[in-house]
Amino acid sequence: MARGAMQCIAHASGTTYLDAQSAQDLGDAIEQAAASDPPEPGEARPQPPATGSEFRLAGQDPDGNFVPVRGSLTNASGESIDVASNGRFVFEGGAYTLRVGVPTVNGVIYEPVTQEVQVAATGITRIVVTVPRPPIVTTRFVESDIDISGPMARAYVDERDVFGLLPGEEHFVLPGTYELRARLNEDNDLRVTATIVAGEDREVVFEAVKTVRVKLVVTPEGADRALRLNQELLQNGEVVYKLHVNNGHDVRPGVYTVRADHPLTPFFIEGVEIGDEEQQTIDLTVRFGVAQIQYVFKAEAPTTDLRCWLERLDEGGQRMARSGALQCAGEDLYLAAGHYRVRTWDRLGEFETVEFDAEVGSTVAVPVPER
Repeated sequence: MARGAMQCIAHASGTTYLDAQSAQDLGDAIEQAAASDPPEPGEARPQPPATGSEFRLAGQDPDGNFVPVRGSLTNASGESIDVASNGRFVFEGGAYTLRVGVPTVNGVIYEPVTQEVQVAATGITRIVVTVPRPPIVTTRFVESDIDISGPMARAYVDERDVFGLLPGEEHFVLPGTYELRARLNEDNDLRVTATIVAGEDREVVFEAVKTVRVKLVVTPEGADRALRLNQELLQNGEVVYKLHVNNGHDVRPGVYTVRADHPLTPFFIEGVEIGDEEQQTIDLTVRFGVAQIQYVFKAEAPTTDLRCWLERLDEGGQRMARSGALQCAGEDLYLAAGHYRVRTWDRLGEFETVEFDAEVGSTVAVPVPER
């Protein structure tokens, strides 16, 4: 509600509302505001005087502190007008029944009060109504006793989603018992049960397990380009995380085995340590064999697209895996140790069937002659 009011003020004055959830956000907002050009002065637009009856409403708690209120005015004929604090309402004067209270994130007015009011036929009638204040709830996220930014928490009652709470903001809520849920990542799917009591404000603290953002760059030994493979992190033989080759993943610090499955370049790296740094890129090197597969044409090659495929064979000569299309013009192809068969592209002609062995740390030239 407070944010909405500030955004309205900024819009009306031709400026910009900037929000800050942390010290870093505040610094960025100040820099942005300082770098902005000041708005051009406009013409004064004084509010015209009310020609009829104008009604304005404000709310306060029993201690005299301002609180937002919302409700209705009902006349003797039973006709109702919705009213709220910080609003300007123009309608006929007369006797009304005012029923208002503090709105809560539950979507319910808290313990509304009723009183009779007399709205003047002309001019402004200002009413300040004293209402009970509902409890206030705030949420906070900590990691190792240090505040961290967090997402919106959702409140549930009997598995029914009833409202959301933005971190660091005050929210009026109805008393009751709620299960508050917030998900930072797969290691921090957090739940806290909170009982909210009338007359007491409550800060709900979500305690997060420390995680860090990690990206692994795995490069064959001697190569100038990394493998384009997603990876898995294992502990005690179980897959704990799956890492995207570009984006990495949030993981707990610790020691892991890194694994990737691929027809030609599978790897298994033990003892990879991930530290406490918030953002990490870890470079890893894997040893493979190298094959240089080269089409040998009787005449000139019909195209520069010299694609072929490799099949990895088991001891009985049966295919275990097949690669995608490769360019076979003598470039280094990195392979796990094993026995392979070259499958040629029929658009290039007919070629001999060629099989070869790849050994870790060795380079083998594999000519594929045209028949």
